[in-house]
Amino acid sequence: MYAPRFSERRCAWVVLALIACVGGAGSAGCGGTRATLANPDKARAALRTALDHWHAGHDYQSLAQGDPAIIFNDHDCKAGSQLLAYKLQGDEIFGNSLRCPVSLSLRTREGKTREKKIAYLVDTDPRIVIVREDLGG
Repeated sequence: MYAPRFSERRCAWVVLALIACVGGAGSAGCGGTRATLANPDKARAALRTALDHWHAGHDYQSLAQGDPAIIFNDHDCKAGSQLLAYKLQGDEIFGNSLRCPVSLSLRTREGKTREKKIAYLVDTDPRIVIVREDLGG
């Protein structure tokens, strides 16, 4: 009759524990947390607030001091481009974020007017974070 040795049993328990952790990582197992879907109404309102703030010529970093605090990351805004106009083009859930296509009309620091169609990804939990989907376009 075969009896597993102590080291084989211990190895089996370790493998089972790892499988349980990996399998449950997406459902808060082994200390992981389940990501929360963005609240579409809250996300849309936050994006409008951020774009209106930029359009009015305010410093984007001051959004983080607001209530609610909004972290806004847009490289054209950071580069000093002026937002002349924007138009939201609808939205959709993308992963846990709300993906919001937007048409932007910008004036660069050099005085050139640019029209861009981009998208923002907006998360609302645990903090409101808005980032441009394109990384440098």
